[in-house]
Amino acid sequence: VTGSKGWVGSLLCNRLGYTPFEWNVLDPEKARWLARYNDIVINCVGKTGRPNIDWCESHKEETYTSNVLVPLFLEEACRQYGSKLVHIGSGCLWPSGSDLTEESEPIPPSYYSYTKTTADNLLNKDRTLIIRIRMPIHGIPHSRNLINKILNYSQVVDVQNSVTDMELLLKVIPLLTDQGFTGIYNVVNRGSISPWDIIEAFKLDFHTEQISVSTLEKSTIARRSNCTLSVEKVERALGIIMPTIDLPNIVKEYKNG
Repeated sequence: VTGSKGWVGSLLCNRLGYTPFEWNVLDPEKARWLARYNDIVINCVGKTGRPNIDWCESHKEETYTSNVLVPLFLEEACRQYGSKLVHIGSGCLWPSGSDLTEESEPIPPSYYSYTKTTADNLLNKDRTLIIRIRMPIHGIPHSRNLINKILNYSQVVDVQNSVTDMELLLKVIPLLTDQGFTGIYNVVNRGSISPWDIIEAFKLDFHTEQISVSTLEKSTIARRSNCTLSVEKVERALGIIMPTIDLPNIVKEYKNG
């Protein structure tokens, strides 16, 4: 797993026992070693910006390197040695929309979205598995957890969005990789929630103001993505029904944690 020090990468290593790879994947020698001695390489390297994607607008070179060059570099190394690349992508590729499929043409609302779209377009869908996630959420606090982010905002919108429960991601990644799937798959929960739903679920006064999307856009540099994704493709491929997002249970676990 590359990017093993990040949230997604560390969960894959700690919970599933995957091997962390902490060397510079843009070093040709290190990348070749990684691809030569591993059947599957899971790329979790990516820049989402801190504290948010506004950062990417003023750090375009770093964002492009992490989000585009790294997966392309890894795919080439994997091609040379016959190993497979699994790339963690993003479903934040549209400013709005409902039940967007893997075939829906992206309309990148930000530079971050542009780089994720570019990687999806350039990677070889016949060789590489691209897993698109959205607004990852979990019952355990973490700085990259959607709950942590929302509770730190003073203004929040009430727009329905697809989200990815990290517990779901941990279950689906082995299923997709073990069965040899390639191409793009949306990995989100059924149903949707809004950022405001999280505020209400805590039933506390966080002094948070509910605002419209147009008001939010006046205070941000990068336009945000508010959309829902279809899960029909991954359900059909795996023969399963993706669980509906259970915000009350996640919040309960978060509070107890």
